[in-house]
Amino acid sequence: MTITSIGYDGSIDEVQSANFFPRIGGADYGVLDPTHWKLTPHPSTARAVNLSAGVGYGHSVLDSSDSVATVQCDPIASGTRWDMIVARRDWQPPAGATSFTKITGGASKELPTREHNPGVLDEQPLWLVQWTAGQTQPTATVDLRCFAGPGGIFANDFLSLGYLDVPGSRVQVGSRAWRYAPASDGSLVWAVDSVTSALSMTGTPYKNYGGAFAGPTWTVHPSGLVSLSGSVGHNVSSVTHIYQKEYHFGTIPGWAAPAKKTSFPLGMSAPHMVQAMGYVYPDGTLTYSVATTAPAELWMSLNACWIAQGGIS
Repeated sequence: MTITSIGYDGSIDEVQSANFFPRIGGADYGVLDPTHWKLTPHPSTARAVNLSAGVGYGHSVLDSSDSVATVQCDPIASGTRWDMIVARRDWQPPAGATSFTKITGGASKELPTREHNPGVLDEQPLWLVQWTAGQTQPTATVDLRCFAGPGGIFANDFLSLGYLDVPGSRVQVGSRAWRYAPASDGSLVWAVDSVTSALSMTGTPYKNYGGAFAGPTWTVHPSGLVSLSGSVGHNVSSVTHIYQKEYHFGTIPGWAAPAKKTSFPLGMSAPHMVQAMGYVYPDGTLTYSVATTAPAELWMSLNACWIAQGGIS
């Protein structure tokens, strides 16, 4: 496998510049399209992965690999480990060079510390790979690659925002657009554009209360706060609740949920159930509990329910 690079010491001809400048002007990092540098498990070598041939770029260097590249990872004695597969760019004389390698991570599904000194030594995140003791092939992978064009940057996973954190960046992850911009206190944070969607009640005994009442929805605001609206009713006329037991009534996306279980005030209309509390879990599960045990018709008003990343707003 050979990697041909432009952007290190040396000249660039007309054909190279036509491919080079549109790419490096779009984002600090990128891969030409989803078929380039795509990861697959090595068919016969333990704890190794293959990257398909392709084109990628980072910090004014564009690299073309002409065939499959293999990256070998270290043995694991117990548990699980997340390694990061990267394109390493080394600008040291005489001409600079790009190679594929791994950064050994830990048990947490997160980006490990990488070299990030453009012009000297820099590593472009491409994939996270989970290894499990006793297994020879990856037990999970996360696509960290990003793709840039005239309309902005697209990424496949929220974790990619961890290395695209440049002021002014706008990144589409799935159906959500994220902006890296100053917060009210001046600190730089990722904020999602406002989006509203119907509340998922799959697998719960609840439904839209019906009639003139609005269907339940959730909205993520640019501040990161999530608001609920509408109403939810039980699918039978009367139900007996157990004191302080939690009941699942809906789900929001995990990416919009706080990192730990968080409570929020919840409005309920039925007699004896005016004291109720809602909870949201990191996976997006929404539950509620009541302060008394009593049979009654259940109708929960979700209007004015706000979920903060760190607690009640």
